[in-house]
Amino acid sequence: MSELRVDRIAVNADPSINIASPLSTSVATAKVILPSWTTAGRPSSPSNGQIGVNTTLSIVEYYNSSAAAWIPVYQAGQFADPGNGRGYSIAQGADGSIVTTYTNNDMLQYTSNTDNQGASNGSTKLSYASGCPGSNAFCYHTGHQGSWWPMYHAVKVTSSQYGKVLNTCRWQTHVNAVGNVDFFGSNREISAGNFTTESNWTHLGRAHFGGSGGGSTDCTVYTRTFNSNNYGYQWYMIKGVDNNSSALTYPNEGSKGGWAMYRVGLGMS
Repeated sequence: MSELRVDRIAVNADPSINIASPLSTSVATAKVILPSWTTAGRPSSPSNGQIGVNTTLSIVEYYNSSAAAWIPVYQAGQFADPGNGRGYSIAQGADGSIVTTYTNNDMLQYTSNTDNQGASNGSTKLSYASGCPGSNAFCYHTGHQGSWWPMYHAVKVTSSQYGKVLNTCRWQTHVNAVGNVDFFGSNREISAGNFTTESNWTHLGRAHFGGSGGGSTDCTVYTRTFNSNNYGYQWYMIKGVDNNSSALTYPNEGSKGGWAMYRVGLGMS
């Protein structure tokens, strides 16, 4: 009978590592039993290349010290998301926990083409709260510059390798509101210099938020969904496409004018 022969092997003094004995044995019975842990019980100070079975996710994973992350062996270098954003599924380790509003304004953000004119609480863009702030306290305001299109707002929601799943947006409108909005996700290295480059992202869907005159009063709340595949990303981005001030309706694009909006929040439902 053919044999699998191990002439030399080095094992750390760790009782959780079980190398089947004898070291020279038949292929039919040879085995190496890997250490195991839950996601919450992973080694607190892992070494680069450390490998084991994650019983929470039912996968074999290894630690990559350069990425400071545990990576599934069978998915190393692969992503569930076929787009450029490189999203992971919940089964691969993306955080899919439900939270109504996950974003807050302490997160790293990059915003283009908005001057928050008259926005006394413009710094609270991504800290959604119920109730109308009023008194022209906009979180986004284009300064009535019709040429400022599109508007991009990117936010880093987590440093986790597998990302956080967000799929819901709540937004308080102004009567002169933005209309069509595109959502994006990315696990790439996003910076102030490249966040508007859409090839670094996966498009997660488009939603409509009323447009000019879309809300009969200030602070009409629209709740919209995106990211139907529930992939996890470190970064999410809102792209204001137009204010839909013409008779055109979603998903078409109306004329592009100045607009203003109140507080917005991204969450997971």
